[in-house]
Amino acid sequence: MKEELLKEIAELVNLTQIGIIKGVEVLQVQAPDIIQQLLTWEVYNHSVYFGIWFFLLISALLLMKSWKNLTKGNPTWNKIEYSPVPIFAWGYMVIMPIVSIANCIHNVMQIAYIQIAPKIFLIKYLQSLL
Repeated sequence: MKEELLKEIAELVNLTQIGIIKGVEVLQVQAPDIIQQLLTWEVYNHSVYFGIWFFLLISALLLMKSWKNLTKGNPTWNKIEYSPVPIFAWGYMVIMPIVSIANCIHNVMQIAYIQIAPKIFLIKYLQSLL
């Protein structure tokens, strides 16, 4: 009885070792491709975010320009009234350029970080997963 049990356990251990070895072989073959795809995805992701924030920055600047043209001939438009449109417009014109510029800088720096030091990026990425 003991011999049969030991034989079965030895067989299970052997199969486990073979499975681990095959898994390591597959991982060694696929790891470079996975790393390249991860880096490509991160660059693409930050590029899209940069484009969105840049668009919002341009829209805020265009809103500032159009607001300036609207208020040029009408002095009553220069006063912020308690209606939602001028308050929203002023808030958008003040806050959005600051936030957009900060996010654009952040995304460009992340793209540069991935391009310049991809190994450090991967180490920090793996650290964030743990």
